Amino acid sequence: EQDQSAPQSGFLLESLESGTSSGYQMSLANEQHLASKRANMSNLTLCLLKSVNYGGIYQIRRENYACLQELLGERNGLELPLGDCVPQYYPFLGEEGLREYLLQHRIYIPVLWRKCFDTSMDGWVEQRYSRQICCLPIDQRYGKEDMKYLAGLILEYLH
Repeated sequence: EQDQSAPQSGFLLESLESGTSSGYQMSLANEQHLASKRANMSNLTLCLLKSVNYGGIYQIRRENYACLQELLGERNGLELPLGDCVPQYYPFLGEEGLREYLLQHRIYIPVLWRKCFDTSMDGWVEQRYSRQICCLPIDQRYGKEDMKYLAGLILEYLH
């Protein structure tokens, strides 16, 4: 069965016109929709993906990653080589509470491995990583000035 994306795509338009946070609840509903069914990619999705400049995305993400590494690398509790990959985030191992601080400044940081928050995992390295690794946004919507602003907020918090 071929999927139909138009009914679930409102969050994309809302995000473009009013900012990413305004379409967040609709985005969550879309994620639930996608998880609940198996279907072939819609024609709308195929057309959108064909219009993406993947080479440009590759370059911007790597530049943003390198910028954050230059500005925050000495303070990062992780040592991660970039290699030739296209990173989704810049993983920053900082102090607990940093994610909430960034959220106060309207910077959303996803929580990975949420199940590790369970108190039965107290003291486990997995819980520490889940709570303290901030996956900093580096995608193609951002540039060097955005990375400097983000790094500045983090350094302000760490002092």
